Amino acid sequence: MTSRRNGDPRRRLLLECYVSVVADSGRWRPLLLEDARQRGLAAQCHEELIEAPDRAAVRVAHRLAMAPAGLHAWCARWDLDALSDPAEYLALAAARLLTHRDELLLLSARLGAAGDNTVGALVDAQTCARLAVAGCDADVELRSGRQRAALAAAGDLLHGGEAGPRAAPLRGQQLFLILGLRQHASAAH
Repeated sequence: MTSRRNGDPRRRLLLECYVSVVADSGRWRPLLLEDARQRGLAAQCHEELIEAPDRAAVRVAHRLAMAPAGLHAWCARWDLDALSDPAEYLALAAARLLTHRDELLLLSARLGAAGDNTVGALVDAQTCARLAVAGCDADVELRSGRQRAALAAAGDLLHGGEAGPRAAPLRGQQLFLILGLRQHASAAH
């Protein structure tokens, strides 16, 4: 699992938690809770998200901002025939709400089978600033369906390895995992 910003220990933590469950998506909850316990990290698994990624982003960002410190997790099932890049959409939509919230990070990624090598995104309080430096605006990119390109420009796109030359694009309903990390505000600086 790679991201251009792996140097931040908080980002590495979220990536490692995701990697600990990605191979067994049917058991992601107990695996994630056990991984968090072994790390000495408080963790909560919340209700499955049933709304579209734009609304789910608001729910997750708000819940994460109000939650106790620790790891927070949600899952969602989105139909890739109806939605293009829902994990990336949720991440970019949530990034707008995480601006100036250094204590919050959010990972949104696909669980289970992979089509191409892009699996999602990991955003933080500086994502929109990095987008601006790259000449992008989150709202414009979301409206244009260019969330993947925007997150790549910000360095926040997640890659799960090399896709085979004949990797077929994923279709139908897929399972997605959303991980949020909330630190105590004083620990984020």
